[in-house]
Amino acid sequence: MRVLFEEFTTALAGATQNWKCMGRILKLVLYGSHTRGDWVHDPVGGFHSDYDILVVVNDEHLTDFELRSAAEDRLMPTSPSTKR
Repeated sequence: MRVLFEEFTTALAGATQNWKCMGRILKLVLYGSHTRGDWVHDPVGGFHSDYDILVVVNDEHLTDFELRSAAEDRLMPTSPSTKR
């Protein structure tokens, strides 16, 4: 979860808008296969389960895709099934 906080801080660095300056992550929730313990890591077939993470923030503006894409790139394994 450290990655999420690091990328959130980086995305908001140098902000001038009040909603960005006051931006906070309020809660992180991991759910799905990693929580249930039935994730898949298949190096031969090239499939890896993704992470299902709910990030609750204090302002609706902070839900934009650009804010989370860097964190997704760091969290997702590099494999043929997940390359973009």
